[in-house]
Amino acid sequence: MNKIHFKKIFTLEIKIICLMISLLFVFIFVFVKFLDDREKDFYNEQVSIAANSTKNISFELENILRDKKQLVKSFFEDNRKMVNHLIENSNDYSEYERLDEKLGKYFTDYFSLNITNDETEFVVDEFEGKMGWICRNDVAIFLKNSNQKIRIHPNAVSYHYDILIDFKYKSKTYVFIVAFKVDEIASLLKISTRENHELVMINKSKDYLIAVTANGSRDILGKREGIHLNKGEIKNILSEQLIKGTFWSIVDVVDENLLTEYKNNLLSEEVFELIVYLLLNLFVGIFIILTFRKKENLQHELLTQNETIEALNDKLHKLAITDLLTSMYNYRYYEENSLKYFNESKRLEVNYHIAVIDIDFFKQYNDHYGHKKGDVCIQSITKIMKDSFRRANEFCARYGGEEFVIVSIGHSGKEFSRRLNKLIQTVEDTKIEHAKSSICDYVTVSAGYSSSEFSTLSYVDEYFEEADTALYRSKSNGRNKVSRID
Repeated sequence: MNKIHFKKIFTLEIKIICLMISLLFVFIFVFVKFLDDREKDFYNEQVSIAANSTKNISFELENILRDKKQLVKSFFEDNRKMVNHLIENSNDYSEYERLDEKLGKYFTDYFSLNITNDETEFVVDEFEGKMGWICRNDVAIFLKNSNQKIRIHPNAVSYHYDILIDFKYKSKTYVFIVAFKVDEIASLLKISTRENHELVMINKSKDYLIAVTANGSRDILGKREGIHLNKGEIKNILSEQLIKGTFWSIVDVVDENLLTEYKNNLLSEEVFELIVYLLLNLFVGIFIILTFRKKENLQHELLTQNETIEALNDKLHKLAITDLLTSMYNYRYYEENSLKYFNESKRLEVNYHIAVIDIDFFKQYNDHYGHKKGDVCIQSITKIMKDSFRRANEFCARYGGEEFVIVSIGHSGKEFSRRLNKLIQTVEDTKIEHAKSSICDYVTVSAGYSSSEFSTLSYVDEYFEEADTALYRSKSNGRNKVSRID
């Protein structure tokens, strides 16, 4: 018993250790999943920041360009006479300067102006080189498509973008060109840039050519190598938004170290938590093992005591339901189980049978042969009875004195009657001498039975009473026979 007990404790400790290891793996899995989720959440948060930034910037720039076109058109309408004068007098540079000065006061980011004819030739000579072949090329495309796509381009002086207004003068087509610096765009990018993000205006069709950054146009890119976004920056683009009516797109490029630093910081925090969990897990595991050892010892002691008590209880119960003389079930067993058999027969929808059996002239047998011989006689008959009715669905019990009951379920009433008759014949064939019997030289028994096949009674006691009545009919009709109430 002690070896078994210690083996159980050892097995329990192994189970607890396995449980701790399992919990560790679960924690590691949750830990890794948590890290992954936190990284994804952080990344998605940065993507959301980038998306909002590019969306807002593109919206603002579209409004700026739309307003700029409207203002240029209004300025042109207000100063149409001066423009017409320049067309007629292209060498009147003083008029050009007056118009240039007015535009400078009208627009804070104004850069230059000119007028072209439908051949894209400048009306006013470009001595300063503020407008060049790219401007003329844009005018040609504008005249051809009647639609302008704005782009930033360089000249001999500075990077700029143009606003074009076409008009007619003396049946000829001209284009009024106003060029603007990119300072306003750069300022907008600068104030809209979030920490660890960079907003860049690019021309994606030109291999991510940089147009404007928060520092200004691409001619003042500072420490940046090249005028295109590099592969690392393209990879780190979190959001991109096309600006309508232009060649530009606004992209948000996240700092390549941001996600790595966040992951490392998060990993440091979670590793510390993991170490704390491991120590706590170890402490709890040891505590549980010690606690269970103590509990198992107590349980072992209680189990031993319970086993002894249960064995005694089983023995007492067996004694309580067993007739001491015959080792057959007694009246108490019948009372406890007859109803169970009756209910079981109804549940299974099979027949319920009960027989009451009595030894004929047993009082005379006892008086003549003595009680000791009477006990032996009873023991012999009960042995025959138990041998005759020993199926799993039936039992025999000593009801009291020389009276017995048999309860059986399942087979037919005819089969039950046949077995009872065989029992009566077996008792007689045993030839237990009975000098005081008035019907036979040997001990005989009489039986009465009741069956649900023939009776529709509601209670188990009613079947017993009917069987008992049938027994008295057997006795009245000469004994040593089986009877049933019709």
